[in-house]
Amino acid sequence: MTLSVIFLFLAIDEFASLHEKLIEPIHSKLNTSGFYFAWVIPGAAFTFVCLLIFTRFLGHLPTQTRRLFLLAGSLYVGGTLGMEMIGGTILV
Repeated sequence: MTLSVIFLFLAIDEFASLHEKLIEPIHSKLNTSGFYFAWVIPGAAFTFVCLLIFTRFLGHLPTQTRRLFLLAGSLYVGGTLGMEMIGGTILV
């Protein structure tokens, strides 16, 4: 249930561009001049918290399923946060 709520939030965020609205407040709070897509900082923190919360769930999965689950999550996070960081340095 929790994962479905997280994925629903991510879908709504992408549709409504909520994370783009965080750029300016994060720039002013964290003084991240020179880095355009500063929303990746709280995004990475959220990802880490989710990983900690779901560690027990991952531990109960069969080894092959756990590896594939972590691979899929790494590809997703690497694609979203990683490419935004690269793009943010190019736009500045």
